[in-house]
Amino acid sequence: MAVKTIAGHELTPGKTVKDHIHVEGTELHVPHVLLCGRRPGSTVLISAGIHNAEYVGIQAAIELSNELDVDELCGSVVILPLIKDDTNREPNPELVTYYDTVKKQFRSFRKENFKSFVS
Repeated sequence: MAVKTIAGHELTPGKTVKDHIHVEGTELHVPHVLLCGRRPGSTVLISAGIHNAEYVGIQAAIELSNELDVDELCGSVVILPLIKDDTNREPNPELVTYYDTVKKQFRSFRKENFKSFVS
């Protein structure tokens, strides 16, 4: 089985990574948590904080990242608890581009996992 990498981190069974993704060419640093279960399975992406005033989703993502146990987890969970961290109400085009890139990467990653799941 090929090793999968997300945000420069290998998805090693039983490993949890809490870090920030630096968006190249910008000053943006997006927090992320990668949880890789000990057993194989699908990968789930959970994002929050698209609207930074909606703090309940941000808090829920943070709490979930602390409560999930990789020893009991099948597959991987990628959590982006805070996508937009500025207080400016104007959309940030760099952040929109970054989020679109994350979604595209996750879709291709998910398709790859789905193929291995059904074969």
